[in-house]
Amino acid sequence: MEKTKYVIGIIIITLFMVACSYQEQEIKVFQRIGSENKYEVMKVITDKEQVQTVRKMIDNINWEIVKFQMERPPDYKFAFQPTNAEVDVKTIQYQLWISPNKDKVGLHGGSRYYQLNKENSAIIFEILTGEKISNANVNE
Repeated sequence: MEKTKYVIGIIIITLFMVACSYQEQEIKVFQRIGSENKYEVMKVITDKEQVQTVRKMIDNINWEIVKFQMERPPDYKFAFQPTNAEVDVKTIQYQLWISPNKDKVGLHGGSRYYQLNKENSAIIFEILTGEKISNANVNE
């Protein structure tokens, strides 16, 4: 019985720590420079509401496990990173491509790919870049 209480206690503490680290994140956004596969940090998003909006969108995606190759490097890359340096979390870097019509974005994270619909593409692009997707500068 005591062993069960101990295990339950550990689970509760672990869940609490995960929940806290989930809320204390920032998003580091990298923009491609020129037509090569070189990037620079363009923005760090620390606003909790914006971080949570992007996190919820990513978590709710029905990802497709695919092996694919794009004709050009991603237009942007971004990663969720803990704001607390003591937390050691392995971050997934997401790659983002803007569609030729500048109305949708495709995301790749790990071995997963998904193209967002127009509405969600506009939301996530504006949060990540501060710009409207229709005004995006796509480097071919």
